[in-house]
Amino acid sequence: MKLSRFDVLLYLEECRNREELLKAIEQNALYKGISERAISERLRELRKDNLITKHLELNEDNPKLWNLLAFLHWSRLRGKDYNALLMGKSTKIFGRILADPRVKLSRLSKRTGLSKPTVSKYLGLLEEGNLIERVKEKPLKLSIRFNDLTFFYVNLLGHDLDSYGKEFIIPEMREIQSKELREKLIELHTYSTTVTEGNTATEEDVEKVFGNYPVKLTPREITEILNAREAVEHLYRNGGEEITLREIRRLHEILMKGLVEKPGRFHYDRKRIIGSEAKLPQSKDEIQLALQAMLNFHHEYKGEIDARILSAIIHFIFVTIHPFADGNGRAGRLLHSWILLKEDLPLFVFDPNRKNEYFELLEAGRKNSLDGFIEFCLAEHARALESIT
Repeated sequence: MKLSRFDVLLYLEECRNREELLKAIEQNALYKGISERAISERLRELRKDNLITKHLELNEDNPKLWNLLAFLHWSRLRGKDYNALLMGKSTKIFGRILADPRVKLSRLSKRTGLSKPTVSKYLGLLEEGNLIERVKEKPLKLSIRFNDLTFFYVNLLGHDLDSYGKEFIIPEMREIQSKELREKLIELHTYSTTVTEGNTATEEDVEKVFGNYPVKLTPREITEILNAREAVEHLYRNGGEEITLREIRRLHEILMKGLVEKPGRFHYDRKRIIGSEAKLPQSKDEIQLALQAMLNFHHEYKGEIDARILSAIIHFIFVTIHPFADGNGRAGRLLHSWILLKEDLPLFVFDPNRKNEYFELLEAGRKNSLDGFIEFCLAEHARALESIT
């Protein structure tokens, strides 16, 4: 098996020097017979790309490094061949399809300078990677599968996404300015996000808890409601700040205090999403690299992608990374709201009676495409806002 610079980069996460690197590669039966000269060539390529230093240390000042490592880890998590997907012909063809999904095979061949058989071969690799699908064969019609892996792929390649989201219907959402409406919106968000996670409260119960009136709820359910309110109020006070991992942990700490053992701490161990087949990241590298790539994506594409779409994408990616032992959904919906508040848009809310559809669309996004999840967020958010405005 050929050793790529991407394979070597993953080894360098663990190896402190050249000797450790050579020994680690030698112990892998897949690379039996790989010469030291070949490894040296891969190291030269990594240095040329400014991904490592001359001392074989990861170049942490290069933001592309984090996006690349996140994609490599996520590809392995999803059982995909990152080497095949990162070949120049694969990335060139993907970029052309992203720009024009309706492009015909002949035009795709002409625009990439590749023969039709070669284009077909690489289309197959992109299909195996679950990044595209052939909607129609004759005439050829392709579609981007914008799922979790596609997210990391696009983030790494830095493609222009001006055209993404044009097919979505984006309802108008006006700024909530009055104190009365803002308080009602906070109540609605609290009701929506806690009931989605199994709290049995009604809207009336939430209003009573906010007013310190007695309710027939468990102490845990009351704590969930009060924590959710405190977290939203924290957002209103600090929402203008840059979104960082530290602030995400702080939000989780507020949300889950008194509910989990270590609120605000990422959970580096085996975990699962109930009802989901998706394999979750569990190592520190997998989780923190994915989160950093998510923040890089937000920084890169805010202003280019409508905030109402971008917030849904980040929401989806965050809950798919699932960095905490519990409370990921609530934290994800707060993160969604944070991005909206930065654009003077209302907190994210939806009818929790539709939570089954919400979870089903999240799962569909991991398997195929998150378009349905984005459409759900846009439509249900607008519909829920109508009840208070």
